[in-house]
Amino acid sequence: MFDKHEVTKIKKGRNRIACIGDAHRGHPNHVETQFLKAKEQVLNKKMPVVLMGDMVECREPSHPFYVPGAPTINDQLNWYMDLLDELNNAGLLLGVLVGNHEHAIIRKTSNNDIERWCRHIGTNYMDYMGVLDFEYEKEIYSVAFHHGMGSGVTVGGQMNRLSTFTRNFTNYDAVIMAHTHQLSVLPPSIQIYRDKEKCRNVDKYCFPAFTGSFFLTYKEGPSEYGERKGYTPLPIGYNILTLEDGLAQSQSVLLRIR
Repeated sequence: MFDKHEVTKIKKGRNRIACIGDAHRGHPNHVETQFLKAKEQVLNKKMPVVLMGDMVECREPSHPFYVPGAPTINDQLNWYMDLLDELNNAGLLLGVLVGNHEHAIIRKTSNNDIERWCRHIGTNYMDYMGVLDFEYEKEIYSVAFHHGMGSGVTVGGQMNRLSTFTRNFTNYDAVIMAHTHQLSVLPPSIQIYRDKEKCRNVDKYCFPAFTGSFFLTYKEGPSEYGERKGYTPLPIGYNILTLEDGLAQSQSVLLRIR
């Protein structure tokens, strides 16, 4: 797990952090128009960004889910490096996770171009999970970012898994997760601390959220694995984490397709 061990100071007015993941660039079901719209919103509103993993598909021809004619992994990574450069040059890139798709090709090849490029441009490479501490208007916010893990295909199962995972973290303000392609904000996890000096209870809120995707199921064209398995259609969009008044609350940004 990545842990920076220092506070990242957020500039005044830039307390809305875009958490964007699961673009799956390189797969035919990637929706470029909506992704470009999300990027435009981030740049125009000067929102700091954490990239949540699975930004590229990374399926080699021998993979059972490889789509013939898909862009090469090299082409996908070139697109990704350009995106990292653009966000970093704008002063907005806070950190980069890898997801299960990128991790699979890293494991097979022992080559990690994403980590290398993050080091080259001086941004935080957070591997599969990382923790960042932010300071905004004299408040400190601790946030865990995790690409995600298997949790079934039902909304209830996925939410239960994230809620259970969130309870692992004490004195955190938010837990942000990708992978499921769900785009939703869960009820806060509330812990009651005892202030022994003042002899009173203190509530601590931790806000879990999923970050959505840019992968459209039931898209016209060849049937991909989500359609073959009969998965539920999922929304396209991303999450915004707002740091304000000592709380780290999330908002889902839905980008319509049809």
